[in-house]
Amino acid sequence: MCVYLVSQLAVPVALVNERLSEGLEPNDSHAFRQVRCPDTGVECQGYGEVRAAVRVVPRRSARLMRQQSAAGRPQQEGGEA
Repeated sequence: MCVYLVSQLAVPVALVNERLSEGLEPNDSHAFRQVRCPDTGVECQGYGEVRAAVRVVPRRSARLMRQQSAAGRPQQEGGEA
């Protein structure tokens, strides 16, 4: 993963923390739903753009997504298999 892409997550993560501390739904924010980095790295000779969606998922769903990706199965929305 690109360190420059990870650095773009600082503001969205702060926004999620703020919304959680206020008791609001963190995914209802209209700002910072995606972050991007213009450099895809040496594998693609630095051409292109990497985008990442930012959203909060429950731990159970995140664990299931990791298990599915490790098993090579496609991930389903909502965390149910």
